[in-house]
Amino acid sequence: MGKSKTLSPTKRAKIVALSDVGMSQVNIANTLGVSRKAVQTALKIFHTTGGYKDAPRTGRPRKTTSHDERVMRRFVANTPSASACGVQKELRHRGVIIHRSTVSRRLKFMDLAAYKPAKKPLLTAKMREKRLKFARAHKDWSEDDWLKVLWSDECSVIQFGHPICSSSFRFTLSPEVHHTHC
Repeated sequence: MGKSKTLSPTKRAKIVALSDVGMSQVNIANTLGVSRKAVQTALKIFHTTGGYKDAPRTGRPRKTTSHDERVMRRFVANTPSASACGVQKELRHRGVIIHRSTVSRRLKFMDLAAYKPAKKPLLTAKMREKRLKFARAHKDWSEDDWLKVLWSDECSVIQFGHPICSSSFRFTLSPEVHHTHC
């Protein structure tokens, strides 16, 4: 069974005060609604440290600094199609050697979501026919005629099914809705 949430310093102070009054650990636990083991641990911490707070946690020091994270954020903002390996190479040029998975974790921690770009619709035979008909109907238009046209649909399409960078990921600072249609 995993460790539950630690007690607040205020609750630990109450435990110590009730223990000094002479209450048993079982009665303190029932009164404050905590387990007997929590009461025992709180008393042990108070007797060894003289305080009510936990000792500082141990762990491996972080490999990246706040400056490194700013560099990562700036790099991804300037090149949203960069992969985690691309960010890793950029950091390596700056003398920071970290693993690709570390880069991914740090970007995720900074709320930089990676997503695959939406695939563009392929041109169908009917669409090609309509475009060719339009081109033939307007092939003799002058530049002045084209300046009068208001283009409202600026959607890119893929003609032969080979999108550029189809397997790359993009990074975005905020979740966006990506439409698969134009």
